[in-house]
Amino acid sequence: MAMAGWSVDDTLNSVSAVMDLAAASGEDLATVSDIVTDSMTALGIAADGEYADGISNASHYADVLAATATSANTDVSTLGESFKYCAPIAGTLGASAEDLSIALGLMANSVIKGSQAENSLKNALVNMSKPTEA
Repeated sequence: MAMAGWSVDDTLNSVSAVMDLAAASGEDLATVSDIVTDSMTALGIAADGEYADGISNASHYADVLAATATSANTDVSTLGESFKYCAPIAGTLGASAEDLSIALGLMANSVIKGSQAENSLKNALVNMSKPTEA
């Protein structure tokens, strides 16, 4: 988290949620922490903010990832891979973590996962934001 530029306070406020997500997913803590920090940054979600319910952005975000991984045919690691290229564009377009997770979960249920999902969704978002003549 420090490598992602998070302050000590942001890290301390978020580490328990990231640890819970790692434990629930069976992934190692370093991988899950990297997924959370990278994809939050890509979506433009600040580490130091909090949602209306008073929990930190990272805690809420970890809950979103956990909900997607448990309700769709995917896991946290595959979601992290899927976020790589589509999250920056989705964030620029104002899509929420929930919107992106729902889209990736539905794609995973249709056997479109990981790098295939990230490229497909990225291309769809780019084409919607700047349609071509075709």
